[in-house]
Amino acid sequence: MYPFLASLAEIGHCRQWKPFHPALTHDIVIREYRPHLNGVPIILGKRIPEDEFTLAKWCPGLPTDSARRKLFQRILHEGYTLPILMSISMALLAGIYTTKTVREVSGNVRRGVRLMYRGSPISDFGIAKGSLNVQDKNRLVYFKETPLHFLLSRGQDPNEHYWLYFKTIRNEEVIVDLATSMFNLGSQVKVDPYVPGKFPTNSFAPALFQEGRVAENVIGAHRERERFSVLRNDDLHAIASHATGYRVTWFEADDMWDFMDTVAGSECEGIEKIIATDVLQSALAQFESIVEERAWQQWPKTPESRPSSDDAESGEWWRELMKWKKRNKSYVPQDPISVISRLDDMIISDMIIAHILQDLEISD
Repeated sequence: MYPFLASLAEIGHCRQWKPFHPALTHDIVIREYRPHLNGVPIILGKRIPEDEFTLAKWCPGLPTDSARRKLFQRILHEGYTLPILMSISMALLAGIYTTKTVREVSGNVRRGVRLMYRGSPISDFGIAKGSLNVQDKNRLVYFKETPLHFLLSRGQDPNEHYWLYFKTIRNEEVIVDLATSMFNLGSQVKVDPYVPGKFPTNSFAPALFQEGRVAENVIGAHRERERFSVLRNDDLHAIASHATGYRVTWFEADDMWDFMDTVAGSECEGIEKIIATDVLQSALAQFESIVEERAWQQWPKTPESRPSSDDAESGEWWRELMKWKKRNKSYVPQDPISVISRLDDMIISDMIIAHILQDLEISD
């Protein structure tokens, strides 16, 4: 199932409310890595009109469209990791823990099932906060092209990193990290079979799935400082369980935003809260769809993964991305009520398997 979670994150990165990174709308020049900058300098030049965009025009200094596309995707996935993980966590909570029984199409009622890992029930899941052991040469630093090369941003900070954790009653742990690609780490997993109609054929999204003990002993390892349980948070359960119809009240949304503030260690920006609520709407709708259609029965037994992107025709690829963003246009209410899909009579089980070939599965 972890490719499904990756697909939710990918949809989140391409929703209308996530601002496009300035480095994706201007032509850029890549300079050699400089240790004193703690990253690779990216110099932003002139803005490129959307209808004139090609990968070659965007970054002429790289030799192939494959290399350009990989860099584009790295930058595309920068930022807003916390609100996207918040929405995915809430969708998991609503989808798995709000219903004790499931009513089938025939009218029969059957017992709900549980989230599992190697046959052991999940006793906790949530968001972990810490760092990645990222070399400076895998970080990006952005400058605006001026006589003094004005510093715009130091890019994503690997010392403020977020991922999902799952823990069983046997104290076994696994992590799902959907935000390593921006540091040139991790892998991609094929997502189009998991959310039909949302992605072009052969679409891949960043996803890293590891057992906890593996994550502690690999290059780019996660160093956890804190963890914040979603499963054991009563306020978040109230949001998942007590929303009426397709709506979440201002006070319920405020509890979710308070949780985000706690994880971040400071108050999140307004746009982060909007993104979290908007992506949650999308994630809940996707969960509802796969449960109604029992879609996991048709998912590949083994996810297809790869370390980097394949070649793509730059113009066609860009146009597809723009159309996709427009299809996924967000809805923002005029009043302080956020429209969020409500999952009725829904609960699924999840068997997380961590081998050399790691996978997530849903079973009845």
